[in-house]
Amino acid sequence: MKMSQVNQERIIFDELYTRIIEAVCEPKSMREISVEYEIPLNTVYRRVYKLCNCNMLKVYASEIRDGKRCLLYKTKHEQ
Repeated sequence: MKMSQVNQERIIFDELYTRIIEAVCEPKSMREISVEYEIPLNTVYRRVYKLCNCNMLKVYASEIRDGKRCLLYKTKHEQ
């Protein structure tokens, strides 16, 4: 079994990953996910990067907010 398949199986059964995946059915920034779902921002960063590496999330858009670049994430597959 490929490593990414193992990671995806672990992710599917992890509540925090599931909440993040549900959160980004519509494009959202990491900060928005953190505030809306009351997940620490550093945890959101780690989990979102891992989801992107497993091809479960993608960068949907890049915006400038308050003078800083902000990436918006979305699920990779349409639901």
